[in-house]
Amino acid sequence: LDIARKGDMAFVKEFMGIYYQEYYHLCKNVDVDIVTHITFPFRYVNGVLGYDLDISEYDAPIKKALCAVIETGKTLEINTSGFSMGWREFMPNERILTMYYELGGRNVSLGSDAHKTENLGVAFETAGAMLKKIGFTHGSYYESRQRKTYLL
Repeated sequence: LDIARKGDMAFVKEFMGIYYQEYYHLCKNVDVDIVTHITFPFRYVNGVLGYDLDISEYDAPIKKALCAVIETGKTLEINTSGFSMGWREFMPNERILTMYYELGGRNVSLGSDAHKTENLGVAFETAGAMLKKIGFTHGSYYESRQRKTYLL
């Protein structure tokens, strides 16, 4: 997003529509094991640029993408970097993770996007507790593209 376009809600909504079209394509068609950043733009749209864009406006394309994650056997990353960057929210948040779980999604992975040693694993315990509260029992990681699981 071009920070110079702050205040242009039509542009932001157009961007978000394109983002979720591309995100669905990634989930459905790209040969990856873990998909991440399903709510990434909100960290910038609402967090950095100061909009108050309601994420629930994007429930339909998010649900479509989550279904593609499940159908293709991919794993959804819960990114905790917001807790080291002042955003104070998991990406995706608890509501979207609950949606994923209710759709049948069970493969989750934790990632901290640590660009500094002190941010490695930030908020993993909190994220694990949230996942257990939703109903998840296992987390996933990969070795040579083979899923491995661990108890949360």
